[in-house]
Amino acid sequence: MVRLGSKPAINSEPSKTEVELATTAAKAELAIAKSQLATAKAELAKTYARNYTLAYVSVLLGGGIALSFGQLKDEPWFVQPTSAMFLSHLLEILTLVWVYFTALLSAWGTYQSAKDHPVISQERFFCTWVILILNFPAFLKFKDLGVELFLQIPIFVLFILWDVLKEKEYSKEEDVDKKKMSSRRWVTVRWTVLLILIYVAFNRFSHPSLIDYGFLIIVFAVMILYRLNKNKKFLEIGKWYVKPWVAR
Repeated sequence: MVRLGSKPAINSEPSKTEVELATTAAKAELAIAKSQLATAKAELAKTYARNYTLAYVSVLLGGGIALSFGQLKDEPWFVQPTSAMFLSHLLEILTLVWVYFTALLSAWGTYQSAKDHPVISQERFFCTWVILILNFPAFLKFKDLGVELFLQIPIFVLFILWDVLKEKEYSKEEDVDKKKMSSRRWVTVRWTVLLILIYVAFNRFSHPSLIDYGFLIIVFAVMILYRLNKNKKFLEIGKWYVKPWVAR
């Protein structure tokens, strides 16, 4: 018997289809949230790298210009420049250009690396600023190409340490990224060895101007190729193929 005024029972439990739809929607929202988080982290890393690099470049070039200007103000080719004066001091002028060029490449390399892997540890932060400080004497010794070559050796050794510290910071990265970081470290090792050999070879000559110009051209090329090689393989040799200029 049904009592007067009573209502039929309503099934308040969601159906299987409703549960599946709700689960799918929740997963979609979670995927969107993860994507947004990854985008935000990427933008934050880029902003950090940009600001960090700007600070690095500002100190490096600002300090370098101040140091070199203190030296240049007493140079006759700078105070009273003439074509004859420029020609007679061309080697040291080009050496100074190389110093600035090397400093800019160093800043660019720092940006490229910090963009994807921002500096986190105190060790790598300290290493970065030691590299910065070691660049300063180069702005003062542009009259001696041999000294300039020597000063780059400890800087390149610290580049290796910098790469090692980066691998340590990001040891939980995926295998592909870890392999890429390792390959970049070995690039630095090989170019460091080459730079040491160039310095040793430089000291075996009596240094007529033609030889010095030749070495200056070589080290210009070394700095350019080293930075390119950090991101690109000059040759990738497989079992049945050879590919030039392959991204790491």
